[in-house]
This record gives sequence, structure tokens and C-alpha cells, in this order.
Amino acid sequence: SLPSTMTPGICLILKSRLDNNTMTGTIPTEIGNCDNLIQLVLASNNFSGPLPSELGQLIELETLDVHNNSLTGTIPSELGKWYHLKKSFRNISVASNQFEGTIPTELGRLT
Repeated sequence: SLPSTMTPGICLILKSRLDNNTMTGTIPTEIGNCDNLIQLVLASNNFSGPLPSELGQLIELETLDVHNNSLTGTIPSELGKWYHLKKSFRNISVASNQFEGTIPTELGRLT
């Protein structure tokens, strides 16, 4: 699982590829404190629970890949905050989870 306390050393990582590691637990909300993070790939693990809305605070994030987990709840509309940034590339993969509800309209504005 990912640590719930994000130490300064962890937050200095710019690209984090932790896919296919059979990791379990929830994605900690504290990950939103890692404001230099450019890429977060947590695909093909066993993460459960909600996708933290705090991910919307990661203004440098270009890639978010959490496909093939057991995430639940809704996709946070806070991810649409990226629309107001000047960067045009965003790669979001949330397929093969257990999300419910509609895709937030804010995500439709991302290019």
C-alpha cells in the first residue's frame, strides 16, 4: 500500500510508476501534497475506496493512470481543475474500476 504520510522525500519524485505491483489499500489523500508530481501510474493493482479529490491539487500532473483496480464512488469533479491550466496534454485512465455515476463535465473540457 502507499504510505498515508507523504514524507518530503516521496514528494520529490516527479514520475511514479507503481503499476502491476499487487498493491492494496486506498490511495491516500495526502498524495495531493506532492505538487511536483508529473506522472502517477497506479494501474493494475488492488487499490480500493474512492479516488481522492485531492488529486485535483496536482497542478503539474500530466498523466493519471489508475485503470484495473477496485476503486469505488464517483470520479471527482476536482480533476477538472486542470482545465484552467495552460498545459494541453492530460492522460487520464480510470477504466476497469467500480466507479458509479456520471463522468464530471469538467473532465470534458480537458484537451
